[in-house]
Amino acid sequence: MEQDQNSNNNPNIPNLKDTDLFKFLNKFKFPLIGILLTGLFIYNALFQVDTSEDAVILRLGKYHDTKGPGLHFKIPLIDTFELVPVREAQIAEFGFVDFDEAQDSYASESDEIVSLMMTNNPSIMEVIWNVQYRITDPKAYLFNVVDVKNTIRDLSEAAMRMQIGDNSFEKILNNRDELSLESDVLNFMQCILGPNEIYIDSNNNGQWDNGEDLTDCNNNGQWDMNYNTGITITEIKITSAKYPNDVASAFDEVFKAQKDRDISVTNANEQKIAYVNKAKGEVAVFDSLAAAHKNYPEITRKIMALDAQERIFKKVKDKTIIDSNLEGILQHLDLGGKK
Repeated sequence: MEQDQNSNNNPNIPNLKDTDLFKFLNKFKFPLIGILLTGLFIYNALFQVDTSEDAVILRLGKYHDTKGPGLHFKIPLIDTFELVPVREAQIAEFGFVDFDEAQDSYASESDEIVSLMMTNNPSIMEVIWNVQYRITDPKAYLFNVVDVKNTIRDLSEAAMRMQIGDNSFEKILNNRDELSLESDVLNFMQCILGPNEIYIDSNNNGQWDNGEDLTDCNNNGQWDMNYNTGITITEIKITSAKYPNDVASAFDEVFKAQKDRDISVTNANEQKIAYVNKAKGEVAVFDSLAAAHKNYPEITRKIMALDAQERIFKKVKDKTIIDSNLEGILQHLDLGGKK
């Protein structure tokens, strides 16, 4: 204790309160605290928005404003903000049977069931597709949809099942490019996601009545409720439509049987046409002979006799012809015997 007192009284050890730094800080402590607090306030008040995003500012939990890319100001402890990627295309992929193949966060273990759909034959088809969309209204996107990913998943699945169910398996498999499956799914989804269908409530009853003016985006003659989600669907792409892998061999046998049946039917039709044409030709020949016999009976009989002789003689190997008008000719006998 005595040692500490001696050290404090030691003139070689300067007192901290006597230093210039302590005197400066003590003299300007309030301005320095103000500068520090001001710097902390500015640090928490400024925020940067990336070029691909918009910032939705919330003041006390309620929507206040939307800011684009750049440096912006907010009130600390009062304002918060949410960044929304409005300038990037979002892609959701659905229907992967192998969960490990799915590369986006929309994939789930239930995709094996999602991919299996019923056609109108009815047959089961495995369909894999993706949805490309953009966020066009950040405010609506944040406040009007609770779960965006599941909303897009459920809506696209419902639309795809509806379109697949309206067509046959063979038509989708062989003539998919001629169908409007993808555009129909896109239109259906956009009608629900909105804000496309708007009606004029002429009688102010808060609902659409038949006959009131309507922007009918899916042409079904009625107003369909939409949610104004702030999402615009830009493309629907079916990447695969085929029969399920576990029944591939059965489908191959069915298609082979159908192909063989079609070939048999084609061959039968060709034979039928050939027989009909042959019969028509024979009838035409008979009709021409009948007409000739009527007009020239003697000549026709001779022609028919010669024709009959020709057919008979073609079957006889050795032939001897004797004119019946010759006289003094003995009957020809083969006296040589058998050789």
